[in-house]
Amino acid sequence: MILFLLVFSAPLTEAKAFTGLISGTVETEGIANLLSFEGNHFSSINFELGLESHLDYEGYHKHNPRWALNLKPSKNSEITIKRNHEHFTSPDTFRLIKDTNFLSKTRLYSLRYGGIHGAILKNVPFKSLDSVDVLYLAGNIEINSASFRVTELKYAGLKESGSARVLEMKVDSELMASSVAMGWQEDTKGDVSKGFISEIALKGKKLNGSLEWRQIHPGFRSPFSENEKHAKNRRGYHLTHNAFVGNLKISANFRRHQNMEGTRQYNQHSWTISAKDKHTEVEWRLEPTTAFILRYEKDKIRIQLDAWNASLRYANRYGGLNYDLRADGKHGIFRWQLGSGQKVRWRAIGKYDLNKKRTHHSVFVIYELDKATFQLELGKYDRGNILAGFHDSPQFCISWGYEF
Repeated sequence: MILFLLVFSAPLTEAKAFTGLISGTVETEGIANLLSFEGNHFSSINFELGLESHLDYEGYHKHNPRWALNLKPSKNSEITIKRNHEHFTSPDTFRLIKDTNFLSKTRLYSLRYGGIHGAILKNVPFKSLDSVDVLYLAGNIEINSASFRVTELKYAGLKESGSARVLEMKVDSELMASSVAMGWQEDTKGDVSKGFISEIALKGKKLNGSLEWRQIHPGFRSPFSENEKHAKNRRGYHLTHNAFVGNLKISANFRRHQNMEGTRQYNQHSWTISAKDKHTEVEWRLEPTTAFILRYEKDKIRIQLDAWNASLRYANRYGGLNYDLRADGKHGIFRWQLGSGQKVRWRAIGKYDLNKKRTHHSVFVIYELDKATFQLELGKYDRGNILAGFHDSPQFCISWGYEF
């Protein structure tokens, strides 16, 4: 994959100097290069222009234009036109639209005025099922501490079509906050799915917490987002609370969720006692898995012991070297991590599974100067999950950049 991007952006005050960036990436899937220019010319106009060219190792390549125009005629109005670009994320509770869900042929025509936002999206991916056109309209009203939002969208493509509507109300005061969100979606077949989330939160200094109730039907989704914001086919309540007694903080997490058919449970139940002045914490988890965890964290030292599951974690720092050692006796896995946060920042991870005789490694290095950056990544970062990464295929990524 090769990427050439030319950027010119503009906010109508005095002209400013142009800046630019040259960068490139060589990775498992292909090659990418970036050339960008940026300059500020006008305070009410931002303009971006670019060209993408993709090339894989088999010789396949294609070229796609990329541009964006943003106009602000007044303080309360905004006009945006984009192609092959991040568009916008809808602020509704169910996140119907996510800005990163677009194709090279996706286009946006958007108008905001006060609390009203209208938009047309062309050729948006719909869950890998189709490419559809979307008509979006949302309005928001605020009255004192209360706010009301209505969101409506309709979409149509060659295979899929449907609509969605969300009604929301939020009330926020000094001691309490509450919200209600109701959604309806209709698919191509005319089937209607519903989503409902209600939450009330207490903001006391000695006692605070929240109680949530949700009921989301199997067909209810975040239609124009790569990932669902809320798990579908789920109903039940979730209670959390924190109580402060002297130097102790006592927390509880209690969730009773199940699918709409009542055949599967997604429960949580845990209690935590923290003594901040002693830098210690005890967590007793009963669901979904049983655990009894002791934690100690002060300055550079972090110790975590779960006697129930025979797991241990010890993290510390020696000079400029950070190290993190973990052992999971239940699964027979050992994990080590070394790293440094100096001008050359790096992280190396290794894991070994005693039972299945398998390993996992990853390395990340980034070197930064005033205007230049070099980055190397081998293997895939497991994000701290001791069970993850063993089945990942080998991969690499080398990238660099220079600003001028």
